[in-house]
Amino acid sequence: MIARLAALLLLCIAFTAPAQAQLTAVYTPPEGSPIPFEMRIEIAPNGDVRGTLPGQSLWLLTIAGEGYFISGEGKDAKVMRATDVAAVLGEQMKKMMPDMPPIPDGALEMVLTEGKPVTVRGRTGTGWYMEGNDTAPAMVISSDPALAPLGKALAYQFEISTRMMAQLSFAPTGFMDEMLRVLRTGAPLSVSGLELNTVATAPIPADRFVLPAAPLSREEIRTRLEASNWQLR
Repeated sequence: MIARLAALLLLCIAFTAPAQAQLTAVYTPPEGSPIPFEMRIEIAPNGDVRGTLPGQSLWLLTIAGEGYFISGEGKDAKVMRATDVAAVLGEQMKKMMPDMPPIPDGALEMVLTEGKPVTVRGRTGTGWYMEGNDTAPAMVISSDPALAPLGKALAYQFEISTRMMAQLSFAPTGFMDEMLRVLRTGAPLSVSGLELNTVATAPIPADRFVLPAAPLSREEIRTRLEASNWQLR
């Protein structure tokens, strides 16, 4: 369960960006996939971002650069700062694996190579390939200016994720640094098994970027995670 939570932090910990345009993007699995989930990202004009986690019964909100996990809605909502969740997980991992050695430098290095154009759901971008695999791109990145706010949001999200992973007992920064380098080149049309499906620029209600309750303390977060067998929900 701890590893699963760490993966959530790595992929989705804080959707945020210095963007200046309203945009709603929906990522889904490839066409024909039986997996019934989607990742929705809503970007406010000031750069605040609201996002849903694939397969999870909670959502994310970033306000002024700080990310929050939010479970439930209205008066039943529980709010947890992403930094506090990472800190609690780090403490738990150290208790479970006190003698875990650090990952050696270079052990998780990854090189992504720019390749041929790839079309994803009608949008064309640049395919980026892992070393030794020139058939299935690890990511497809678009340089379309209309998608620039989305690109900035996800790149900044990943940058924060990289920094926050350092709070855990392991910090696989080699491949994360390489992914961040590529994410900074544009907006992802395909990443982490998801594809950009729809994009809309309709106005988004301002109340969707407001915390529904005061954040829990770290002790309250620890109690909540322990009671759920370390499942973030």
